[in-house]
Amino acid sequence: MQRHLVTALATTLLLPACDDDDGGREMGDIEFPDWGSKRDEIGVSLTATRDPSAQVFDGYNHVVDAAIRRNCVVPEDGGLAFADFRAGGDLITTELQYITSRKQLEQTLDIDAQAKLKLGPLSGGGELGVHRSYRASDRTVSILLRSRHVYTVINQQNHVLTDAALATLRSDPARFHRECGTDYIAGVAHGAELVMLIQIEADSLEKKLELQTKLEATGIKAGPAAIDANLGGKFASALADESAQVRVSVDTRGFVPQVDLSALSKLDGDAFAVAAEAGKQLRASVAQDECHDQGSFGPGTCGGEKARGYLANGARAAVPMGILRQQFQRTGNFPSEPAIVDQMVAVSRAADGANATLEQYAALYDAAVAIHADEVGALVESERPFDFGIYDVSASLRDDFTYDEFVVHASDWADVFEPSGGEVTRALAAAVQPCWTRAEFTDFSDCAVTPAQTDGGAQVLARIAEYAQARVRPVFYAQSSDAVKFGDAAAACPAGWRVPNATEANRLWFAIERNPEVAAPVSAEGVLGSDRAAWYDDQGRDCPASQGSYLERLADGSFRTGCYANPGGFLSSSMRLPVLCLPKTGVYGPSVAKLPK
Repeated sequence: MQRHLVTALATTLLLPACDDDDGGREMGDIEFPDWGSKRDEIGVSLTATRDPSAQVFDGYNHVVDAAIRRNCVVPEDGGLAFADFRAGGDLITTELQYITSRKQLEQTLDIDAQAKLKLGPLSGGGELGVHRSYRASDRTVSILLRSRHVYTVINQQNHVLTDAALATLRSDPARFHRECGTDYIAGVAHGAELVMLIQIEADSLEKKLELQTKLEATGIKAGPAAIDANLGGKFASALADESAQVRVSVDTRGFVPQVDLSALSKLDGDAFAVAAEAGKQLRASVAQDECHDQGSFGPGTCGGEKARGYLANGARAAVPMGILRQQFQRTGNFPSEPAIVDQMVAVSRAADGANATLEQYAALYDAAVAIHADEVGALVESERPFDFGIYDVSASLRDDFTYDEFVVHASDWADVFEPSGGEVTRALAAAVQPCWTRAEFTDFSDCAVTPAQTDGGAQVLARIAEYAQARVRPVFYAQSSDAVKFGDAAAACPAGWRVPNATEANRLWFAIERNPEVAAPVSAEGVLGSDRAAWYDDQGRDCPASQGSYLERLADGSFRTGCYANPGGFLSSSMRLPVLCLPKTGVYGPSVAKLPK
C-alpha cells in the first residue's frame, strides 16, 4: 500500500537475481527484505498490506491494496510451476508503546487510507478492531501491546512477463493494467499478531500523569516487552490503589487462539498468563505455516505431515502482512518502446491522483470516528456525562441545552456518526464507491472528483458543519473541596491552576450542576435565584475588586452573573460557593482537533 511511485525505468532490484545453475542453495544464502515505510522506493523493502489473499507472483493494484489472482510475471527458468520459493527472515517481536494519538496508533498498526476505507465505510465499519475502540483523551493513559511473528516468502530468480501479458502490453496497455495491476508481488510476509489496547482513564490530567509515572516505575515501560504473568502482576500492583476506569480491547490476526481472551479485561497475573498462552499458540501456528511454505528447503515434515510447499499450502492460517512490490519495468523482458514507457508513467501519475483522493475520503472517516469515539460516543458511554460541555470559544453564554437535552443531543449525534453503519458512514461509502470500484480495474477517472464534489461527501461535510454548531467535548477542571468565600477562591485552586472567567464557568455548568463532588452554595439565601452557582474571575469588568462574581442558572434556563459583597455585621455570614479551577491549557485541555470543512 505504498504511496511513493517511482517512474524511473532503469533501477536494480535489492534482491540479487539467481543464475540458472544456482538452484539448490542453502537457506543461509537467501537475503530477505526488511520492513520499510511508505516513503521507501518500491521494490526495496516490505510494505504493509491488508489483502488476505496476496501471493508471490500475483498482480497487484496498490491504489486499492488488492492482489490480482493472475500471473503476468513468472520466473524466467520454467514458469510458476518451477518457481524457487524460500521462506524465512523471521521477525518475532513483542513491543509496548504508550499511545498519545489516533494517528500514532494507526501508524503502529499499519492502518493507512486504504485500510481505513476497506475496514470502515466499505465494510460497514465493523472491522476496525482496536482502532475503533481507541478513545483520545487528555485524562487517559493508552498502552498498546503488540506481539507479532512474521516470516517472508520470496523468489529470487529472474522474473519475466508471460508471453500473453507481453502481447497484451504491446497491443492494449490499458487492458494490461486491468488484467495485471499496477505492479506485481515478488515477496509476501505472512504472519500473525496479538494486539492489546489498554486504556486507563483517570479523573484529571494531573492524575493521568501521576498514573503513567507510577506504571513506568513498576516496570511498564515503552520498548521490548514480554506478555506474561509478571507483566500482569505489574499492572495489578500499579492499579491496586487507583479508582481509574480500565478498558481493554484485544484483536488477533493470522491464528486461532484456543484460550478465552475476554479474561484479559482484569489486568492481573492470571489474565496475562492467558495472554502468554495465546502468544505461544501464535508462534506455534506461524512456525507450522512457515514449515509448510519452506517445502523441501525446510525440515520437510511439519507436525507429522510432509511439507506442502508454498503454492500448495492452502491451509495456511498466517495472513499477508507485507508485500515486496515490484514494477513491471523491472522484469527481464519489459519492452523499451517510448509509447509503452509513456503509458506506464501516465498510469503512475493517475494512481498518485487516486491515492490523494482516497486520502481525503479517509480523512473524513477519521473525523467521523474521532467524533464518535472521543466526543459524543464517549459521553454516551461515560459514567460522568457531566464532564462534557459544548465546545465554544466565543465570549457568549450558552443556554441552548438543559442537562437532559444535552445528553439526548450527544446520543442523537452518536447515532449519526456510528462507525458501523451510521448515517455518515453510509454517505461516505456511497461517495467513495465509484472511485474505489473503478480503481479496482485501474480506471482512476472517477477518483479525479474530490469528496466535496460528490453528493455523499457534501452530505458528510454538511453534517459535520451542523454538528460543529454544538460540538461536544470533554471539559477539564478541579473543583474546590468545599464551598469557599470569594476571597478564598484563587487559593482553593491547585498550584498552576486558575479561577475560570464567566464564559469558561458557563461551559462547565453541567459539572457545577450535576457533579456530586461539587459543593452546594452555603449561606446563599436571598442572594441566589437558584440552588447552584459558582465563583468566576470577573477581572474587574463588572464587579469591583472588593466583590466576588458568580454565575448561576435561573429557572427559565437563562444564565445570570452577579456581584457579591460581604454583608458584614456580627450575626451575618458570607455566602460561600464552589470554584471549578482550570488548568493552564484551559477548559478543553491542550489539544482539540479541527473538524474538516
